Amino acid sequence: MKPTKSFDLSLQLFLQLFLQLFLQLFFLILFLLLTSLYAYPYDKDSVVIAGKYSFGQYNFLLTPYRDRAPKMVKFARSNPLYNIFTSTYPPSFDLKADQTPVKNQNDRGSCAYFSATALVESAIKKAQGDEVNISEEYLIYTTKADFALSPHGDESSELDNINVFVSRGFLLEKDWPYNPSWFSKGMPCGKYKSTDTSAPTICFTHLPPSSSILEKRLSLEGLTAEIISDDSMAIVNAIANRNLPVIVGLPINQNGWNATTGEVTHNEQLRKDCKEHPDICGLHSVVVVGYDLNQQKFLFKNSWGKAWGNKGYGTMPFEYVDKYSIDSPLVAYLQNRIELPYGFDIIDSMEIRDINVQAKDSPSDIAIPLENKNIKVSLQANLNKVTNHTFYVSTFVAYKKDNVASDEAINDDNSVLLEVPLGSLRDEFGTNLRGVYYRIFDDQEVSTSIGTSEDSLPAVNEIPYRAMDWSKIKDRDIYLRVSAYDHTDLDGWKKLYRQYILWKVKDR
Repeated sequence: MKPTKSFDLSLQLFLQLFLQLFLQLFFLILFLLLTSLYAYPYDKDSVVIAGKYSFGQYNFLLTPYRDRAPKMVKFARSNPLYNIFTSTYPPSFDLKADQTPVKNQNDRGSCAYFSATALVESAIKKAQGDEVNISEEYLIYTTKADFALSPHGDESSELDNINVFVSRGFLLEKDWPYNPSWFSKGMPCGKYKSTDTSAPTICFTHLPPSSSILEKRLSLEGLTAEIISDDSMAIVNAIANRNLPVIVGLPINQNGWNATTGEVTHNEQLRKDCKEHPDICGLHSVVVVGYDLNQQKFLFKNSWGKAWGNKGYGTMPFEYVDKYSIDSPLVAYLQNRIELPYGFDIIDSMEIRDINVQAKDSPSDIAIPLENKNIKVSLQANLNKVTNHTFYVSTFVAYKKDNVASDEAINDDNSVLLEVPLGSLRDEFGTNLRGVYYRIFDDQEVSTSIGTSEDSLPAVNEIPYRAMDWSKIKDRDIYLRVSAYDHTDLDGWKKLYRQYILWKVKDR
C-alpha cells in the first residue's frame, strides 16, 4: 500500500521540527561547553585588600576583594529556552528543613569553612536525620597546618575543604570549639594585623588538637562533592531535582547587602565602588537553599549569626549569581551512614558563678597626674565546662544617651560606648575605649577559678585615662560596662555576664 500525500507532508514537517530542535540543542550544548571552559580572569589592575562588613556591633572580615568583569548570562528570562527548562520545576522551593542552625563566623574571614561545614551538616541531616555541629576550628587547622592550603590567611577553597573532610574526617564542635581571631587586642597574635602575611602560621591555624581529641575524629568517606555549572538554572536544578543545597562564592559590597532585610545584590555601580573603596568589599561564601522563579531570587543561608537578615537567611537575584559568582558552585551528598557517638548533639556552654568585680585607679597615688593613670577593673569568678573554650572579659566606658532620664537605669539600649579621639590615639587603641582579657583553655581543664583562690589570678582590664574623649563626657555620669563571654560557632561571643558600674572620676 502506497503512503498518502498527507502522510508524506506530516513526515516532512516532523523531520523539519526534529532537525530544528536538534540544532537548537546542539548549539545550546556547544554554548554551555564554551562558557564553562572560558575563564573569566580577574582584572589585571584589580586591588587585593581584606575588607569588612559591619552592622550594629558586629564586624566580619571578608576574603580579600578582587575585581572581575561580569560574566555572560547563560539563561536569561528572555531566552526562549528558559520556559522549557523551568516548566518542570516547582515555582518556588526550599530546603530549609534540611539545614542545621545558622552559625556566626565572627571576626575571622572564615566564610568558606562555614559554608563547607553547613553543606556537610545538611548532607548528614538529609541522609540520616541527625543534626550535628561540625568543628570549623579543626577544618581550619587541618587545611592550613597539614595540607598547607592558604596557611597565611583566613581564606580557603570550598572544594579543598570538602576534600579535606573526605580524607581526614571531622571533629564535633563540642570536642574542638571555634576560636575567635588571634589578631584581636590581648590575643596571642595581637601585635600583628590579620592581613600581615609575615605573621606566624599559628596565628591562622591556632593550636593543634591533642592526640586524645584526635581519637574522637569521625569518618566522612561516604561524602561526595560535585562541581556544577555556574548559572542560576543549574542551581535551581540541584535544589528542585536533587534536593541539594549549593555553595556559591560572591563578591560583595557593604552597600549592596541589607543587614535588616537580608536582601542583597551586586551591579556595575557597586563593582565600581569596590574598585575605589575595597575596604568595604570582599569575597564571601554562602549556601543557596531555595529559589523563587517568579521573583527570580535565591534563598541563602549566611554565616553572620541570626541577627543578620531574616534570622540568618537572605535573598539574592538570579542575575547576581549569573553575572558575578566566582569559582564554580558546589554540591555534596552522603552515600554511607555516619556512625555518631552518644551525646553528639549535646554542646556544653561555659558556666560562670561567684562573680565579684572591683574597680580602682591605678596607680592610686593622688600625686600622679590623671593622664598617667588607668582604670583597673578586676573580675573574679568560678568557671565550669571550660574545656577547649575561649573566655573573654571586656570593660568599655559608656554613658547615657541625651534623651534618657537621670533616674533611669543604664542598659544596652539607652547607652553609648565612648569612642577614642581621632588621630594617633585611635590608631593605638581602636575606635572604642576598652580593656580586654582572654584565656584559652585546653582539653585537660573542666573547671577553674579566676582570682577566687590563692593560686589563681583575676581577669584584669585596664583603661587609660589619656585615651578618653573628655569632650563627649563633660558633665555626664560615666559607667564601666563589664562583660564576660564564651566563644562558640553558633553565637560568636556568647554573653555570660554584664554589669554597669557608675564611675566617679577623681581629681578632675
